Amino acid sequence: AFAVPYVTAEASYSRRRNAGLWADTQALVARAVEQAALNICFTQRDRQGLADAIPDAALGMLPPFIDTSAFRE
Repeated sequence: AFAVPYVTAEASYSRRRNAGLWADTQALVARAVEQAALNICFTQRDRQGLADAIPDAALGMLPPFIDTSAFRE
C-alpha cells in the first residue's frame, strides 16, 4: 500500500535445504527473493546460488570491505 521497495541482504539458497527441516523456510526465502526489488549479495557463491534457483531475481553485489587506512602507521 505504501509502494516501499523490498530489499534483501545476504540471502542464500542451497538445494540441500529443499527437503527436511529447512524446506518450508527455503520456500519462504525463494518467494522473498522473487518479490524483492533488489537482493544484495556479499559473495559470488550466494549470488550464483540465488541466480541458479531464481533466474528472474534482481541481484546486486556489495562485497564486504573494510578501509584499513585509519589503522596504518
